[in-house]
Amino acid sequence: MSFDVNLNFIMIFLLTIFLIFFSLVNFIISKLDLLNPAFIFCSIFAVFSSSCLFVHLFTGLFEIENLLTLFILLIGPIIFTCLNLILAITTPSHTNQKPTFNSHILDFNLLFKFILFVTQLFFSFGMYKYVCDFASVYGVQGTFSEKLAFYDLITKFSTDVRLRMPPYVAVGNVFSRAICYILIYSFVLKFCFKRKFDLLVFLIIALNAATSLMSNGRTEVLRIVTTVVFMSAFFEMLKNSTIKFKLGLIFKFIFIAVFTVLSLSLLRDLLGRETYDFFKVIFGYMGAPIKNLDFYLSQPWASDNRIFGTMTFQKFWNWIGLKLDLSELVYTPVLPFIYFDNFRMGNVYTTYYPYYYDFGITGCIVILSIMSLYYLVTYYKLKGCLNFDLSKINIQIILYFYLLNDLLMSPFGARFTDTIVNVNFFRFMIFLLFFSCCFNKLRFRLFKACITK
Repeated sequence: MSFDVNLNFIMIFLLTIFLIFFSLVNFIISKLDLLNPAFIFCSIFAVFSSSCLFVHLFTGLFEIENLLTLFILLIGPIIFTCLNLILAITTPSHTNQKPTFNSHILDFNLLFKFILFVTQLFFSFGMYKYVCDFASVYGVQGTFSEKLAFYDLITKFSTDVRLRMPPYVAVGNVFSRAICYILIYSFVLKFCFKRKFDLLVFLIIALNAATSLMSNGRTEVLRIVTTVVFMSAFFEMLKNSTIKFKLGLIFKFIFIAVFTVLSLSLLRDLLGRETYDFFKVIFGYMGAPIKNLDFYLSQPWASDNRIFGTMTFQKFWNWIGLKLDLSELVYTPVLPFIYFDNFRMGNVYTTYYPYYYDFGITGCIVILSIMSLYYLVTYYKLKGCLNFDLSKINIQIILYFYLLNDLLMSPFGARFTDTIVNVNFFRFMIFLLFFSCCFNKLRFRLFKACITK
């Protein structure tokens, strides 16, 4: 469905206004809570839509051409806002009750942390060697950045992989990731309640981030950053008995966001990726997905419905297909790179694209409803908790902030379903539950050492 140029501009303008409106409504509903999932979801899309509008004002290229794009992009904000309103009305308020924290904070002794540091070094080296071996099998030589760029390209956009990851590397990466997030939880608690910076734990987390950079690109690095930042903000506000708006907190979030975007942009060279004009790179991160979705919806493309949720559950089906040698389950997602004029738009289409591709508008409504239920119900439960045992691993808090990154990354793709319907996530949860059981119930005194606030 096509419109004239003026109406196309009105479409992107209206989308931006609506998204800003829903952001403000959720901000008010949540009583000025910057960490409320509904506010985060609406505001992140508002930022991306504003970026499209801003670029369009300078180039005249990035208006919305299809009314369906406007409708689909408002499904999520409407669902999140309605559920947020229901929970805000029905959830008991604890404004006059201050959360209590026990006097002990989860920590691990020096010996155990040193063992984890050496173990992480071993897994990092294993991943480094695998990337080099992978490139060699395909005849790629040169710097490690060039080998890593080739590995990233093949594993993301091709199912014809001739070298399998050694089991000790594959399982070791998931093992170390589970340990990493337990350490992040301990690191955040010590910093928020003790103002203690644990250098050894920080180095273990940094090593895990470096390993993740080799195996999953910048996605997992960003997940670590967002987990630390938002978990810290959550405990700081609980500790200070407020979950409300603070101007200083907004400035901190803006600074961290700008620093993270700049850092991830600079990592393009390390990953062996071509460097583009800075303005175009930033727009590629913060605007192109919406325009790409509009481009897809405006084309006569048909969905591939060979299997249930072809693109939504693509990683899961590919894993089964490769394991059982079932070629009909091995699928390369339809994510063509798009260019407009001299803008390289990339190949990200927002979280709505795979859901609409596989299930239409109904799929968008159902999956976005599931997402909103998980994030909002969990957050209201955590926010309303009045007693926190800081000496134990809290799986619910770790998992929530681990998955919060997928909500933040919704403009980039179906990160939520990509994460949870994934064999590596199942493995991650098994390790997380195992370690939680060991340290919370069996209490290995050789390794665990609670510190007093």
